[in-house]
Amino acid sequence: MSPSQPNNTPNPPSDRPYQWNTLELNVQLRWQPNQPGTSRQVLITATSYDDFPVAILVDETELGELPPLLQTLLSELKQALPVRQLRYQQAQAKTKPKPASRTPPPSLTPSTRTKPDTPAPEPPPTQIALF
Repeated sequence: MSPSQPNNTPNPPSDRPYQWNTLELNVQLRWQPNQPGTSRQVLITATSYDDFPVAILVDETELGELPPLLQTLLSELKQALPVRQLRYQQAQAKTKPKPASRTPPPSLTPSTRTKPDTPAPEPPPTQIALF
């Protein structure tokens, strides 16, 4: 197509619609750790696809009454925290490196060590069989 010809082809259908009613949305509420003497802060974010989110940090009291379904979900999480902590601790114990052995590697055993002023022994000659 030349630059002078108008583009009459319709836009191809997008696999990422950006119309509000058909858009997949991701909304998150993140309760920040409570600081002594202050009320808990909640970070609220909203985004679509992998775009940058829009966010606001509010005081927990500004949320008001949460819907019953969210209250039930958060209650289940609260009750499951001891089990989750135990699972985490068990996983950490499995991934911790074992303490290093205090025995020197075989190449540094006392019988093979040389004194600094002693020349290193010559290696034995190497023979290679060709046939």
